[in-house]
Amino acid sequence: WTAETQPYVKRHCINNEECAEVKIYLPLYRGDQSATLGAFNEKIQRHLLTILQPTPDLPIDATLDSLAASFFKEYTDFKKFHTDKTENWKLDLIASVPLLTPQITTVEARQHFTINRGHKVDLLHAISYDFRTEKYLTISDLTPDTAALRPVLEKAFAEARHFNSPEEIKQTLLPTLDRLPMPRYAAVYPDGIRMVYNYSEYSLVEVPVVDFRLSWEQLAGLADRSKWLE
Repeated sequence: WTAETQPYVKRHCINNEECAEVKIYLPLYRGDQSATLGAFNEKIQRHLLTILQPTPDLPIDATLDSLAASFFKEYTDFKKFHTDKTENWKLDLIASVPLLTPQITTVEARQHFTINRGHKVDLLHAISYDFRTEKYLTISDLTPDTAALRPVLEKAFAEARHFNSPEEIKQTLLPTLDRLPMPRYAAVYPDGIRMVYNYSEYSLVEVPVVDFRLSWEQLAGLADRSKWLE
């Protein structure tokens, strides 16, 4: 198989200066014309679309149209009551496929939206899928001993946030957390495992995505590179 992206772009304008735009690029795997390939494309695309709006009973094209229609309606309704300022909204979900082997594939998706008076949010999602088990891999699949992983993870997280030490992490956590949680998104890359923290996973404050890779050397004894890449 090979992989590329399939674009979906729609705009809704209420005048010459004000528009809302939806731009979604989904992964599209190509190869044979088997039912297996078609089913996998639908599975991975549907998984990514649930990031934006869970509509499990609709076909992919109908899901995209539903997402766009909902976003445009919200934009139009907002503009009915806020006519004093030029307002342009954006909703992007741009996927790419940085890894594809006979064993696994990794998909990353950058999500961005601009709404309500220019409020901007950027999020990142990264997932790996195991063709052999037909499952999305979790952090526990990739590094089974999460207790041993924790000090390595916290050190890398602190460095990514430019903290002086891992102890500073506690000051950023949600009140319900006493330690940094394991990341919701962890994915296999040729040079290691990418760890992604979107702010809502651990903090009340909207901070940039915390995104770092732990190399296979850093993960020696914690993750088995050969299981995924050889």
